[in-house]
Amino acid sequence: MRKISGLKTLVVAAVALTALAPAPATAAARSCSGGGGTLNTKHGYVKYVWKVCGDGYAAASGTVNDTKWDLWTAVVEVSFSRAGKGVGGTGGRVEAGRKRGSRDFAFSAAARQGADTVVIKARRCLPGTALCNNTTTFTGKL
Repeated sequence: MRKISGLKTLVVAAVALTALAPAPATAAARSCSGGGGTLNTKHGYVKYVWKVCGDGYAAASGTVNDTKWDLWTAVVEVSFSRAGKGVGGTGGRVEAGRKRGSRDFAFSAAARQGADTVVIKARRCLPGTALCNNTTTFTGKL
C-alpha cells in the first residue's frame, strides 16, 4: 500500500510542477492582429470585426445589410487561409435577405487549422445563386 501512496504523491507533485511551469512559447504564439470596418456594395453593406492570431486561430463576425427593396440581396462571404491555401471546413456565406433584410454572421477557424489570413467579401447577389456583382473585398493578415 505504501508504494501506491508514494506513487500518487509523485504524480500529484509532477502535475503541480507542470501547472506552475511558464509557457513562453504559447504566449508569443497568441499575438493577434485584428480590427473592423465596413464594406459597401451598390445597395448594401457589411459591418465586420476580424481577428487573426499567431497560433492559427482566426475569426470574423458582424452584420450584413440590404438597403434596397428589390430581387437582389446583400451577401457576405468569409474564408480563411494558411499561406495562400484554403483552410477546409471554415468560413461561409450569409445572405441578408431581400427587401431590406439584415443578418448577423460569425465564422472562425480553430487554432489547429493554422489560419493566417481572413478574407471578407461583400456582394450583391440573386438569392440562393452564384450570380453576383458589386464585389468589395477586405483581406486581414497576421
